[in-house]
Amino acid sequence: VRIIELLKKKNIQIILLKAPISSNEYEAYSNQNEFDEMVTNYAPYYNFNERINLNDSLDFYDGHHLNQNGVVKLNKEVLNLLKSN
Repeated sequence: VRIIELLKKKNIQIILLKAPISSNEYEAYSNQNEFDEMVTNYAPYYNFNERINLNDSLDFYDGHHLNQNGVVKLNKEVLNLLKSN
């Protein structure tokens, strides 16, 4: 929160992104909606677990890390998001 406040004081635009994790890992968090709601109070926030459709077998190295295929998909979506804003 202090970093966000400092960036805002310096008029630096902030966009918060939640990197995707595998569906099994994502579903293990019971408070994801509460977290998303809290974070949206600080700056524009995008949860990429909800924005792109990734395949656990094809796009992840493990539960928390994308493989190259997943990185290419994520990068494309992040660039599209930044261009649209």
